[in-house]
Formats: sequence, structure tokens, C-alpha cells
Amino acid sequence: MQNLSGKVAAVTGAGSGIGRALAINLAQNGCNVALSDVNEAGLAETVEMMKQYPVKITTQKLDVSDKDAFYAWADQVVADHGKANLVFNNAGVALAGTVGDLSIEDYKWIIELIAYTSILHADTSPLGLAEEHRATEAMLSESGIPFVLLRNGWYSENYTAGIPAALQ
Repeated sequence: MQNLSGKVAAVTGAGSGIGRALAINLAQNGCNVALSDVNEAGLAETVEMMKQYPVKITTQKLDVSDKDAFYAWADQVVADHGKANLVFNNAGVALAGTVGDLSIEDYKWIIELIAYTSILHADTSPLGLAEEHRATEAMLSESGIPFVLLRNGWYSENYTAGIPAALQ
């Protein structure tokens, strides 16, 4: 890792999970941090875990879906720290469940645009997972949620990459 001593990192979603782990790791490496999250209690816990490191820590309750609040936080980071060398937009939301269990409202709450990575030629592919991709694509079409399909050869490449070795 490059020398982070004296640098400033802005981290969203720092109240738990990956954002928290990232913030702690940055502080361990001497990086000053500007932390944000919608969960103020989680942010406070993160700061408590970081107090042992001699870095400047600032926090802000922030809903990253609020563009004006996000820009105001960015201005505050510069006001508090003088700069931001690194920005980690880690904040996010998630739901658990199968495609059939979640409602359209659940999906709309999470995102406004779905970028779904599907297999090449999902409509005609003989791969076993093509059926699942066809079902997901159909659900997206029926949902009314804006989406884009990203056709990816990764699946085919992984399935076919071992063929030459297997034939020897």
C-alpha cells in the first residue's frame, strides 16, 4: 500500500461493515478520515474503535441519496481537513431474499436503474444457468424499473476455459 500518512480520505458508509473496516485500516496507516453514514450510532462505534490512532477523524450523518447533503458534506470535508486525497463512496443498502420474495417496491427502494450482468445469448444459451438469467431478464422487463443488460462472456469463458486441458 502506498504511504497514506498525512493524507485525507472521505468514506461513506463508515458506520458498519466494509466502510468501518476501511476507515479503521486507513487510520492504522496514518490517514486522516472524514466519515459519514446515516447511522450515527454506528459512526460513533467506528470512531471509538479508531481513537487509538493519531489521526484526525470527523463525522457527519449523511444520506448519500440526498445530492445537496452529499455536496455539503464534501465542502465540509475540505473545510475540516483542507483537502480530500481519497474518496470511497461505499454507502449502500441491501435487501435479502429471492427474486420471487422481493416486491417491485423493494427493488425501487434500492435503486433507480438496474445494471444487470447477464450471460451472452441468454435466450438461446445451453448453459444451465441461462434459465435463471432468462427469468431475471423477464422480471426486469415486467418491473417497470429502468434497466440495462450488460452481456458478459465471463460465464462462457469460465465454462470453456478448462476444455483444452480436459481433452488432453
